[in-house]
Amino acid sequence: MSEKEKPWVLYFLFVVFFWAGTESQNPDINPWLYVKDLAGLALSMSALYLANKALFTWKAQHAYCERYRTIVELINLATECKENIDTLRHRNISIVEYVNTKNSEWKPIAEAWPSASHDLHHSSIQLQSKVNRAKFFLSEEDFKQVKSFQQKLLLELVPYRRTSQDIYKTFTDIENEVDHRATSDAYRSSERIAPKVHSPLGELLNYLGTLIEEQKVKS
Repeated sequence: MSEKEKPWVLYFLFVVFFWAGTESQNPDINPWLYVKDLAGLALSMSALYLANKALFTWKAQHAYCERYRTIVELINLATECKENIDTLRHRNISIVEYVNTKNSEWKPIAEAWPSASHDLHHSSIQLQSKVNRAKFFLSEEDFKQVKSFQQKLLLELVPYRRTSQDIYKTFTDIENEVDHRATSDAYRSSERIAPKVHSPLGELLNYLGTLIEEQKVKS
């Protein structure tokens, strides 16, 4: 007998004994009616217990599905964020190549920098929002770990996006005889920061992958 079933058993026994004690004081008691009423009481209590158990099972299944869906959505958003970081890095490289070589093949890619920057900002905000909502479906320990990785990511994104903006500025100022060293310096700065941005994302994806595997084992 599980711990959750014990209160129901005790409650049932209490009701039965209370009812039996009350009925036993009746001098006109009919044994047949006594047994009939007792059976009816037992059936009513059984139906109530089964309904409660079914409700508990439904809630547990719902919580399981919501937890699984939450983890999958977090993985998808973290993956999207990683892809957007890689895309912005490629735009940075394109700007450096265009500024240094004036090769027109790099220009259309470099001109797409604003959309790449916007996509990265948008996906990081979406990830933050989803992590905050995940506390309702993850354990306290799991939520703290996931939140920690996400906060590290946000902290590292600030200097990365700033150095990326410095690179883009050299592209917009290219007609004003930009010093190529400024572009190269900004690019080297962004490249030094890039691994620090990828690190918390990798840790987050690894941790979420572990949670998914644990969820599959429990199922």
